[in-house]
Amino acid sequence: MDKRRLFLTVPLILMLACSYVNGKQFDTFRWLTEEEDKETLIKISQVFTDELKPDDPAKIGPRLPYLYKYIYKVGVFRSTALVIIGHRENKDHDTGDLFLSFNCDLSTNEKSRIQTSQMMWVWRLYNLVYFEFALTPDIVFEYQNCTECEASRYISSFQYDRRNKKWKVRSWGEDGDAIFIGSDPEIGVETRIYDCLHKIQDFDSDGFRDIAVRCRITGTETHSVIDTTIVYTIRSGSPQKRKIQEKKQLLKIQSTLCEGQSGHPLCK
Repeated sequence: MDKRRLFLTVPLILMLACSYVNGKQFDTFRWLTEEEDKETLIKISQVFTDELKPDDPAKIGPRLPYLYKYIYKVGVFRSTALVIIGHRENKDHDTGDLFLSFNCDLSTNEKSRIQTSQMMWVWRLYNLVYFEFALTPDIVFEYQNCTECEASRYISSFQYDRRNKKWKVRSWGEDGDAIFIGSDPEIGVETRIYDCLHKIQDFDSDGFRDIAVRCRITGTETHSVIDTTIVYTIRSGSPQKRKIQEKKQLLKIQSTLCEGQSGHPLCK
């Protein structure tokens, strides 16, 4: 290589290296903070100007308007941001917020809604979890499907779609994108009481996490009892749902579910 080509090549290498270092912070998933990512958060709030506008009561039909909307959380992996936006009837009405989720491409400002099968109320982050080999862990969260009602509770996760470079809600097969983990008492011909426990752990010793759920449903009038323990897992990229019936397995999972839950009805 002659000296002229060498002098042209070295600055290019340095420029690429600097670009890599500057982008390094997003090579692994992380939640953005005001302290470290103020400029990025401002950019994202500008992209979502329309989604953050208060509802116009004249345009939304019979439901109550959401007059206060806010960015609750932003997480970034590579150039794709996961944006969680909260909705309230007004700023001081914080008894149960509604949450919507979006993708945002930070390089193009393209945004899209992440569709979920249930309305996500009282959204709560659980943790980052690997259910299978992946570029980045799932973002696991819990929520309920309504407020001021007989609410059901679910656990779901956002999964990074490597091909489309977007976040999506992970499918769990016949259960769709939401795994049932509990409910308020259901009042009907007879009241049904739900006692449920769940835990995310490596139950099949393959190095990845699974979700175990035990629910006991009791009828207050007939005293009927339905007691099921189910383990959800991902194998070879496909979701599997196993109803546990073998006694030794049941006892082992029960012991794990009851760790730190000695006062729970299922653990007494």
